[in-house]
Amino acid sequence: MLEAVARKRAIIGSDVLLIFLLKGHRPEKYRERYQVEHAGKVKVEEQGDPFEILRDPAVSEALSNFHARRAYERQGDELPFWCDPDDPRRLPAPGD
Repeated sequence: MLEAVARKRAIIGSDVLLIFLLKGHRPEKYRERYQVEHAGKVKVEEQGDPFEILRDPAVSEALSNFHARRAYERQGDELPFWCDPDDPRRLPAPGD
């Protein structure tokens, strides 16, 4: 009976409540979830240590300066000399 009403309403217009009724009445037919199983194998190759670059002291210092600069900017505080772009004593930021 629900399917007959669904056909009739499909011709006249759409009804979200009817969709929920159909899904509840016959979930095996109207469900939106599918179960997919993979019986094969997936080969994974290690390409090296992704964190190796972070062990470089220059990169670590530049990241630290970058995050400190961002924190000062977010708070609206005056930048200290080490991250003021106009101060010659400033440490370089990433990308400088």
